[in-house]
Amino acid sequence: TEEDVRIVRGLVAQFDGATNPLELVVRRFELDKGNAREIADMIEGVLAGESLTGTRITDRQATKLSFYRSELAEGIEEITGQEPTETEIDNVIRQQVTLTPELRTNSIFVKAPAEVMDFIAALIDEIDASDEGIRQIAQFKLENADAYQMATLLEDLFRVNRSDDVLYPTESGPQPQDRDPDWFGRQVTPLQDPRSELSITVDARTNTLLISGTEEYLELVREIVVELDAKDANERTTNVIELQNADAAEVQATLENFFRGEANRLNSILGDEMRGSLARQLEREVTVVGDPSSNKLIIAASPRYIDMVSTIVEELDAAPPQVMIQVLLAEVTLDSGNTWGVDVDVGPIGGQGYTFGSLAAGSGVAAALGVPNLSFGAADFNILIRSLQQQGKLEVLSEPKVTVNNNQQANINVGENIAIVSGVDRFSDGNSSANVERRDVGIILDVLPSISSDGFVRMDIRPEISSVSQRTDQISADVTAPRINTRSVETTVTVRDGQTVVIGGLFQTTQEERETSVPIIGEVPILGLPFRSKQVSQVKTELLVILTPHVIPGGDGRSADRFQSMPLDDMSREDLTRDALQNLTNPDPILRMLLEGDGGDQK
Repeated sequence: TEEDVRIVRGLVAQFDGATNPLELVVRRFELDKGNAREIADMIEGVLAGESLTGTRITDRQATKLSFYRSELAEGIEEITGQEPTETEIDNVIRQQVTLTPELRTNSIFVKAPAEVMDFIAALIDEIDASDEGIRQIAQFKLENADAYQMATLLEDLFRVNRSDDVLYPTESGPQPQDRDPDWFGRQVTPLQDPRSELSITVDARTNTLLISGTEEYLELVREIVVELDAKDANERTTNVIELQNADAAEVQATLENFFRGEANRLNSILGDEMRGSLARQLEREVTVVGDPSSNKLIIAASPRYIDMVSTIVEELDAAPPQVMIQVLLAEVTLDSGNTWGVDVDVGPIGGQGYTFGSLAAGSGVAAALGVPNLSFGAADFNILIRSLQQQGKLEVLSEPKVTVNNNQQANINVGENIAIVSGVDRFSDGNSSANVERRDVGIILDVLPSISSDGFVRMDIRPEISSVSQRTDQISADVTAPRINTRSVETTVTVRDGQTVVIGGLFQTTQEERETSVPIIGEVPILGLPFRSKQVSQVKTELLVILTPHVIPGGDGRSADRFQSMPLDDMSREDLTRDALQNLTNPDPILRMLLEGDGGDQK
């Protein structure tokens, strides 16, 4: 531009007309502490008018630089007759001053006018003599915190090993009135200063941090590390919790399995180097001991985890829902006159009752009661049971009631435990030894209820009726063992709370031969035949298993007491009104049976 041309012409005229040509001096400065390239770049930038922010220029050096630039500006103004701009001053300095770093010897070669050389020499000496910016190494042995986690926190905080600005500590001004109580009282400024970045190394064996950096950084790191490591994380808190519902040994096993699984998962993911110090691992350890005699749990854990463990114990100790199961085991006699039973195809259970008119034996049931095609509700079903009992066609074998926790198996065993010879061992000396097995014979019922959230109860049922037969098996020449008659079924059913499920189809046929004769005459061969008779009868029975589950919500045992004391047919006297009986197709036979049983009138 025309302005640049004017400046150049003025400088040429100055140098060409000067009586004393500009004297340039060359000097070599060997550095002790500073870096040659860094100091050379910094001085060139400062002489060229770059900002002093972030440099290690002292106030006295800044004053000298300002004085030098002022003198240079006056000289240019004398030649050109105009006040020079900052750009013009920078151009003159670049032409007069040259700094060349020599990295091998950590030296700086300076070529500059004599009057400037003294200023540059003083600037280099002061920067090189300063300890500011020199890296130091400090170690921090952590007592409570984990060294790896602390190193990660510091790297994120100070942006270590990043290409963008770093946070440089500066002198803190007045503290704000509303400052946070955890404020460290230091201020940092983001600057481009690679030498100020921290270098962090972890010694996992001693849980120690090794950090190199400037004194300002190390001081700030020290404040942060001391503050974060002050809390005693290895402190252990012991609680004793009395369990109200759960078993102490079972809760102990559950908690131990849970925390063992969590520890194995962390070890497999993090590995040996990343899982932290021994102190950190101890912090995560939870000790649980169950005392069976008092049903109490003794828990020792870090205060950091004790609340979580207590919450888990509270959930495990919550009162579980229970199921009160009313059971009726009965045998129905099937003779040639009434071929009915309950080998039935039960209709839909979604309603409140069962439609016996749709059963394979529905007509037989109706004929037995004199009522065609009856539809029985829950109360009607109990009436049917009592009616069959009065007619001698049904024998109630057992009517137990059992209350069991959700998802726990209940066992009902009504019978005896007998010994059965299973084998005989004979020895060379003539002695023998019998092998005996014990077996439960009678009425055995295993039920495993499971309550669902939609109000249904799923039951795994295995009823068994067994008895000792008159027939025997020959075990050896002189030992026999009785046969065991067994009727059992294993099934899974799902019913709504309070509904009844009937399991049938377990038949047993008993054949009896009865011979009658006239004494003496009937025993004469051939001639006694007219005086003898033989009767063969066959009795067929069917086993019925009738179950009604009642869900008892957790936390209140009074409901269980109410159900336990309620007989199976208790509702028949209270819930059966005349209006309810009129809903039957022909209620007269049932009403008459009730009247005869009560000896009074049904209102």
